[in-house]
Amino acid sequence: MMAMKHLVIKLGLMLFLINVCCAPSQKVKLSQDFFCEYLDESKIDTRLNHIPTPEEYKKGATFYRLKERPDSIAPLKVYLWNKTIKPILYGESKKEINTLGFNFDEGLAAPVLNAFLQSNCNDFNIYNQNNIDNTIFKYDNPDRGIFIQVSDLYFNNEQSKAILFIRVTRGKLASTEIAIILEKSEDEWIIVDQIGISIS
Repeated sequence: MMAMKHLVIKLGLMLFLINVCCAPSQKVKLSQDFFCEYLDESKIDTRLNHIPTPEEYKKGATFYRLKERPDSIAPLKVYLWNKTIKPILYGESKKEINTLGFNFDEGLAAPVLNAFLQSNCNDFNIYNQNNIDNTIFKYDNPDRGIFIQVSDLYFNNEQSKAILFIRVTRGKLASTEIAIILEKSEDEWIIVDQIGISIS
């Protein structure tokens, strides 16, 4: 179970405005803080990590991460692809996810992409990206950032659990995909776990 388990999506007028099990034409409104909090809790901005050099390590220095982004470091540019990805499951992760009983019928999925694109984060600048542009990964590019793709939100038949797939790409050969598991607790959706899908 991960540290971000305390990240909560509350149901009701503030966040989820409709019953997500219904017609696909209906829209789900997520808190605009959700995506920002996910990015922060997942420690996705590696620029805040300090890895000691071999010389520093010999002198007793250890790894540490800045608790807050200093003004000297600009907000991380996050290029969010404006198309949803489809779940592709295989191996052990497929077995684990299948035991949770999710329904991957697209007609019952809840779209979250637009809510994420409208996120207003303090430490991240979100950009609407319509293609995979490898120039955003170049070190000498002032617009360098990370590329993120997300799926719709899928539910189990009892509407007690939900799953969201997120793929993060940092370079041509640096991509990871995880599945975020949410669980319904009274009137709240709480992130309870994450499952690694792939890494390259």
